[in-house]
Amino acid sequence: MPNSMRQIVVTILGLLIHFTPIQAQEIPCKTDRFNDKVLDQLVGEWIGKGQVAREEVSYSIHAKWELNHQFFHISLSDMAINPQYAAEIYIGYECLTARYIVHWIDPFGGLFSETLGNGKASAAGIDFEFNYPSGLLVNHFIINSDSTWEMRTDSQNANGEWGNFGSVLMKRK
Repeated sequence: MPNSMRQIVVTILGLLIHFTPIQAQEIPCKTDRFNDKVLDQLVGEWIGKGQVAREEVSYSIHAKWELNHQFFHISLSDMAINPQYAAEIYIGYECLTARYIVHWIDPFGGLFSETLGNGKASAAGIDFEFNYPSGLLVNHFIINSDSTWEMRTDSQNANGEWGNFGSVLMKRK
């Protein structure tokens, strides 16, 4: 094809592309309300007991929907007279990529809370992965057959080795 003919074809194709109406992509999910059957089972007041970083812990846990049902909020505090650990956990859902987004805010400050967790649900519960600069941490929220929950945390060290960081069994108050 001669050069001038090629230029005409390219120009016509460019005009066709430019003036062809582009239809908006239909969003395949609802974003006005975050409904989740797994998290619905966690709504309420809980007592959590177990071990974290090789120390015995007892937590008071309150879980509820907030912010126009866009976030699931878990408020967790140890039950000591002067609590040493507390956390505010906000779980949202990004329906376009079918993943949970987790904001875990605790006394370790801004550096640790800047890392968002991403999660996927399964029949057993939800696994939230945090990719910290020091390595991966996975928080497993596991539904047990007796309606208790286990919050198990596994972490990966700098050598890529996995170990259990903690496990807390949650029972309704």
